[in-house]
Amino acid sequence: MHLVYNPYMLLPLFAMLMAVFLWIRGWRYHSSRMGKTYLVLMGVLAWWSLSVVMEHWNQGLAPKIFWIKMSYFGIVCLPVAWLIFTAQYTGREKWLTVRNVSLLFIVPLITLIMVWTNSMFHLMWKDMWLDTSINPPVDAVTHNLWFWAHSAYSYSLLLIGTYFYWTCSENREGFTVSKPAFSYWQHWSHGSEIFSSCYRLNHSQS
Repeated sequence: MHLVYNPYMLLPLFAMLMAVFLWIRGWRYHSSRMGKTYLVLMGVLAWWSLSVVMEHWNQGLAPKIFWIKMSYFGIVCLPVAWLIFTAQYTGREKWLTVRNVSLLFIVPLITLIMVWTNSMFHLMWKDMWLDTSINPPVDAVTHNLWFWAHSAYSYSLLLIGTYFYWTCSENREGFTVSKPAFSYWQHWSHGSEIFSSCYRLNHSQS
């Protein structure tokens, strides 16, 4: 395993440290249902960010692909956890039946199957290669159909959850989240993934 510093790892590293810090701060609410959801939310964000750090820390294509795939355990869970958290936070718990929550995880489960069987079916990525034209080398991909289907689903959940959150007029279970502070966290956490992935997206059709 060849590890080397890569500037693309800085923002996801910051997001990971912030998620860990918020997880620790949120532990005092672990006895409540919403507190447990919050801990899951911070946990999957920390895992996603760690995977992106490892992806850019490694130079070889094989370990980069491995960590891209590992990151999807966080990527597929984060939008669902965010929606569940905001539903609890805004008093919409009645929607969170076992049936509805199970339905929310259908697309994430299919996505994980597509990720780990991509070498056979290529439904997530048509091709993945190492671009050595820059130093250090960066992985590049050509996305396929299921990647876009998963992305549309995930961003839909994120938008719905954000709508719930911003239209909330009161807090539940004494669990207070500052809107400006949370917006700052969202900016950095989502920005870290955008920053670390921008090269792959820009070169996906090369």
